[in-house]
Amino acid sequence: MKKSIILVLCAVLAAACANGCDKKKGNPPAGISAPASVGATGADGSATIYWSPVAEASSYNIYWSNSPGTDRLSGTAIAGATSPHVHSGLSNGTAYYYVVTALKDANESVESNEASATPSAGASALGVTWSRACSKAPWGPRIGHSAVVFNSRMWVIGGMNWSSGTGFADAWSSADGFNWEEKTSVAAFGARRGHACVAFNGEIWLLGGRAG
Repeated sequence: MKKSIILVLCAVLAAACANGCDKKKGNPPAGISAPASVGATGADGSATIYWSPVAEASSYNIYWSNSPGTDRLSGTAIAGATSPHVHSGLSNGTAYYYVVTALKDANESVESNEASATPSAGASALGVTWSRACSKAPWGPRIGHSAVVFNSRMWVIGGMNWSSGTGFADAWSSADGFNWEEKTSVAAFGARRGHACVAFNGEIWLLGGRAG
């Protein structure tokens, strides 16, 4: 009799998983969609996580870690979060990885796409709070310059000193907004102001502007 009961129980479990178990977690499908468009931005000592709402969700959980591949098992939970959520008390220069799940009653969705952020002094979360990263950049006061992000670095290109009228044909770059490096002082485009710069196809493109 015991053998028959065990065989029946195993057959029931096998049939349940055949109908769609979450093999990674060992749980049946939650029946609720995961949040979409999850993103994260770093600020000074914090990160802001945001996502698109799920219509049927009653609450959300965030799971985070310092390694990519975060999920419900490996991440640290922030329960009952709302979007946007500010995760504070973080270390500048350290990467943080996030996924979000939606909850409806006792059901929890699978994880969302993973987002990451690296807090940094001088960064602003969604433009709400700001702190000064550098009070006197080495490229000096100027107007009419262009700024662009390329290869994970900020670039300041060209422009003009308003007081002296001197034009610049230079290009500066920085990985943190504090330490700047002059890449060239005599770029082929010459002294130029009022131009635009874009990053495209692995290169920086300078468009238009006024010489001098």
